[in-house]
Amino acid sequence: MTQTNQPSGLRIWEQVQTTDPAYTRRFTRPSGFEGTAINPTYLVRKATEVFGPFGIGWGVELISESFVEGHVIGYPAAEGGAPVRAVVHVGRYEVWYELDGKRGSAKHYGQTTFVGRSTSGEIYTNEEAPKMSQTDAMCKALSMLGFGADVHLGLYDDSKYVQDLEAAFAAGMSPTGTTPAGSAQPAAAGAPQGEGKKGELSERYHQYKERIRKGSIGDKATARKIIENDTLLDKFERQMLLANEGLKLDGEGAQGKPKRSANEREESFL
Repeated sequence: MTQTNQPSGLRIWEQVQTTDPAYTRRFTRPSGFEGTAINPTYLVRKATEVFGPFGIGWGVELISESFVEGHVIGYPAAEGGAPVRAVVHVGRYEVWYELDGKRGSAKHYGQTTFVGRSTSGEIYTNEEAPKMSQTDAMCKALSMLGFGADVHLGLYDDSKYVQDLEAAFAAGMSPTGTTPAGSAQPAAAGAPQGEGKKGELSERYHQYKERIRKGSIGDKATARKIIENDTLLDKFERQMLLANEGLKLDGEGAQGKPKRSANEREESFL
């Protein structure tokens, strides 16, 4: 089969699909629906890492907005008993970005209650509604590019997956797109695990190597375990990484083997 140099369609997705648990929170809506929310500022940072500074490499633009009335929520005596209806701010926004010299975009809706009733029964007006709608639409649009995909795919419902992620980030060894050992995230269809272009080291390998080079590894033992179980690295890449000086455990020599004294080395040689 003829190989091409065209970039993978999942290139962005694989960079941004893994979410740091430190920037998530569980929530429960009045309806009883439970889920995981991602900190919007965290997503802004990740988008900036991929595309560049906001306003230059990427941005958010308002396409249209409206205030939509809903059902009656009360009859305040202060207004002579006139009915008050719920009002929702609805905005359509475009998230644009630059990639390989081309402009791309993802459009989505965001909506926020503008006039509503609080849990205590009071009618309120939310002056932050337009801003909150923009944030809502931005997060939804970024999700179409793969940002926070592990959350949207339901992987955060698996406590083991979250625990593995927490350990990986604590060890400083969760490159963008890497699924920690023990999780059940499948590989992309049609992409054999651990295979890249013949004769080339994968982008994933270089991501690991760069983290090691920067000396940002916390728990080396956990880092080694993650690499050993990363099926998207081939055998040679795993061996190369595990042999790196920056991943040697205290009291170990090359390849993770215990250091030997000079006498022991001499005896072994003889």
